Amino acid sequence: MKGCDLFIVVLMFLLPSLVSSKSKRAKTDSQWKARKRECERSIDLCGGIIPEEAQNCVNKCVAEECYEEVYANDPLEDGEIDPERGRTFTACTRKVYRERKRKRERERREERKDERNKDKRSVDTSADTSADTSAVEVVLQEQQEK
Repeated sequence: MKGCDLFIVVLMFLLPSLVSSKSKRAKTDSQWKARKRECERSIDLCGGIIPEEAQNCVNKCVAEECYEEVYANDPLEDGEIDPERGRTFTACTRKVYRERKRKRERERREERKDERNKDKRSVDTSADTSADTSAVEVVLQEQQEK
């Protein structure tokens, strides 16, 4: 019975973290949906347009490359809902935002790598400088002894 109790205690600790963790898709969706809200609300972007007429503007604002791929040849009419193209646009947008995230992560890794290399060169240079300093001190000590 003790093994069962231990299992229940461990499960109680793990369950909240399993429930609260977001999937990769949910994280990607939250990014582009936040951008969509920003496009819909901002007067500078699409917020000054009547919502029923703003869908093309919003889609273009969220992911221009996806808008060009899905809607450019046949834009949505005011108030039109096209579920098939909407799914295609959503899939494209997810892909674009995932690629942007990967690119940012690669750039950050490269920056950290460059910083580490710069720090390493700095340490090497200071070691060379200290070696030069100690060589000068040895020469000075020899001259003082003479």
